[in-house]
Amino acid sequence: TASSSASLPPIRGTKLADTPAAAPHEEAAAREKEMGNTAFKRGHFEMAVRHYTTSLEYSPHSSVVFSNRAQAHLKLGNWVEASKDCTTAIKLSSGKDAEKCTAESAKTFYRRAQARKELGLMNQAKGDLMAILGVQPDHKEAQALLRTVEQSLRDIDAELARSSRPSSAPAAAAAVAGPSSSTAGARPSGKKLIIEEVEDEEEEGEPVVVRTAAGAAQPHIAPAPAKGPHPA
Repeated sequence: TASSSASLPPIRGTKLADTPAAAPHEEAAAREKEMGNTAFKRGHFEMAVRHYTTSLEYSPHSSVVFSNRAQAHLKLGNWVEASKDCTTAIKLSSGKDAEKCTAESAKTFYRRAQARKELGLMNQAKGDLMAILGVQPDHKEAQALLRTVEQSLRDIDAELARSSRPSSAPAAAAAVAGPSSSTAGARPSGKKLIIEEVEDEEEEGEPVVVRTAAGAAQPHIAPAPAKGPHPA
């Protein structure tokens, strides 16, 4: 310690002032952590993040401080940062066991599940919650959040099923409506001749007007009347 090193004589060839003193990293880390806790309790979440960050500069392997900073990020809506801090805290506490949930790390798993839910990572959030309930079956918060996550997954599955189903509404509507009014009762198309009558006395070779249904006039040569004595 610093007191014991001060009582020892200096190494030959050095001055007492040149003897390095032990840096109080752990004390500084603990102090910044407590300041972060105080700021969090008072609702100063950004300040809490700063103190936790400073604490990690002194002690970068503290899973507790990473988890605390994740909680402050959750309050600020920083979902990505919260999830990352939780993952770091879980890895530090798990050691060689890959993300093993224990009674001590269940709180961090729950915080990461909250962040993942907000990020839309429902399956991963469900995995965290199932890990919690595997070691703490009566975890009320995890049970409630799991119900919410599972409902979201059911909603997503239903939406995917609706979007992948082919729509038969236009064909069904056409079958109910029947043939359109424009084609109902239609008769086969054809030409209709309309012959206009002319005066009784016609001169030989005078044309008679013949009209089609379309209204186009076509000439028609009327036959000349037979010559002979008129009837008495």
